[in-house]
Amino acid sequence: MARTSRKKAVSKPAAGSLPVPTAIYARLSHEDAAENGRVTIESQIEVIRNYLSGFRELQEAEVYIDNGFTGTNFERPAFQRMMQAVRDGQIRCIAVKDLSRLGRNYIETGHFIEKICPFFELRVISVNERFDSEGNGSGMLSAPIFHVINDLYSKDISKKTCSALRAKRQKGDFVGGYAPHGYRKDPENPSRLIADPQTAPVIRQIFTWRAEGLSCGAILRRLNQADIPSPGRYRFENGIRTNNNGKGSALLWNRHVLTDILKNQVYLGHLVQGRQLTSYYIGVPAHTVPPAEWAVCRNTHEPIVSEELFEQAQQAGRAGYEKYTGAHGSNAHLPQKRSVYGKKLVCAECGAVMRLHRSVSRNRDKAWFTYVCPTYAQHGRQGCSRRNIRQAELDAAVLESIRAQLAAFLRQETVCAELARRAGAQARLPQQGLPEVERLLAKKKKLFASLYADFKDGLLNVDEYRSAKALYHEEIAALEAEAERSRALAEQLHAPEHQGPRWIALAKQYGKAEALTAELVDALVSEIRVCPDGSLEIAFRFADMLETLSKNYRRAIEEGA
Repeated sequence: MARTSRKKAVSKPAAGSLPVPTAIYARLSHEDAAENGRVTIESQIEVIRNYLSGFRELQEAEVYIDNGFTGTNFERPAFQRMMQAVRDGQIRCIAVKDLSRLGRNYIETGHFIEKICPFFELRVISVNERFDSEGNGSGMLSAPIFHVINDLYSKDISKKTCSALRAKRQKGDFVGGYAPHGYRKDPENPSRLIADPQTAPVIRQIFTWRAEGLSCGAILRRLNQADIPSPGRYRFENGIRTNNNGKGSALLWNRHVLTDILKNQVYLGHLVQGRQLTSYYIGVPAHTVPPAEWAVCRNTHEPIVSEELFEQAQQAGRAGYEKYTGAHGSNAHLPQKRSVYGKKLVCAECGAVMRLHRSVSRNRDKAWFTYVCPTYAQHGRQGCSRRNIRQAELDAAVLESIRAQLAAFLRQETVCAELARRAGAQARLPQQGLPEVERLLAKKKKLFASLYADFKDGLLNVDEYRSAKALYHEEIAALEAEAERSRALAEQLHAPEHQGPRWIALAKQYGKAEALTAELVDALVSEIRVCPDGSLEIAFRFADMLETLSKNYRRAIEEGA
């Protein structure tokens, strides 16, 4: 790509220069969105496009948007995609409305503009600051100032926000993004909770069932069978989107949600807040706060359940826990087993990894093992069809199938040996030189990355910098081409004609196995799906190799290789 001199206007490209693929980057954090809509994604894009219209050499390639992401770090999905496009050579220029959209941490953003961008020969344009990394040098002098201001501004906002939220919590104001299930925010005062007439009765019923001695599993089944919306589903259907309700109306009640409700003092009319905090201005990331530091305010809103009912529910929970722990060890004399399938055994309907469950006879003298679908176990038929299979039956069926497949593979031993002989050892040679090439390539890239820093520090003059840069470009390109050739040749070792003998050895090793083991499954099986009708779909790691070997063998014979 033809480069434009830093001492010349950039609005008129040199004759014959190619268009510069340009990314428009827009970012909006939650704090920005709250400022009366003055800052929007649309307004940022419009400002950037209007500004870029004066640069004929800049061609818009793609718009990248991070909506609802903080600028204090670069862990943003659209930004990461944009940088991947830069690394792939698809983007040569980034345009933003102002540098704070790029980032508010002046150290990271300054490093990005002054170190990363020159390395990728990436141009950066900021409209509001009239900053252009390809313009005159004065822009580079002002950029760090903007970074410092943005970082201080971000930390100041964080400090004020944390202080304001702390004061509101201590005063008994509700500061959550959405109300707990059973409540809604008061339309006249969003900091106050009022009972939701649609969901408050559900909360009372849950506490009543628990106080009557129903287990959490029994309560879950009643709620789901009655088609009572779970908290996530209720929020989704009422237009509230969160990180946890993406499944929408398919969200069912689960044990985690239920136990959280049963322990929450908010239903007594008390607010317990500040259980998780983050403070950017002092460099503290999101973290769980010890209970002693929680902000607890009593009698801040209308209770949904009485103190008596709440305590009865807690007693029932403690009784259930004591019963569970009291029985712990009573079945220790019975056998225990671990699944040999790991995460490879899944329910074909819901995709959940099936779990090995031990059942014990009433007299505690026998135990048997069954693989069950956890979705069905928790939600019944509303979550998934009934899916379970005896461990002994499953192991026998899988072992028989493995033996049959290995026997078929062993019948191809002659074919495998012939193909391996014909392929020869030429593809093995590149593996020996590839590590050295990759080591040299990494070394050259590291030296190349330090060139700009040496130039900025005065260790290299302009001519030396340009000469070294061109030399490293040439050497890196040559090494990358050599590495790519070596990888392509080495990849031939993964072809069936090279892998065949290895699989033959495995087939001989495991072909006469008397029992199914985790090692056997890991070596030969990719996935096992348990279907609604009880049948199995077994995917073997060498499933396609038999056919491929036969085709390659016939082709080799025909070519007379």
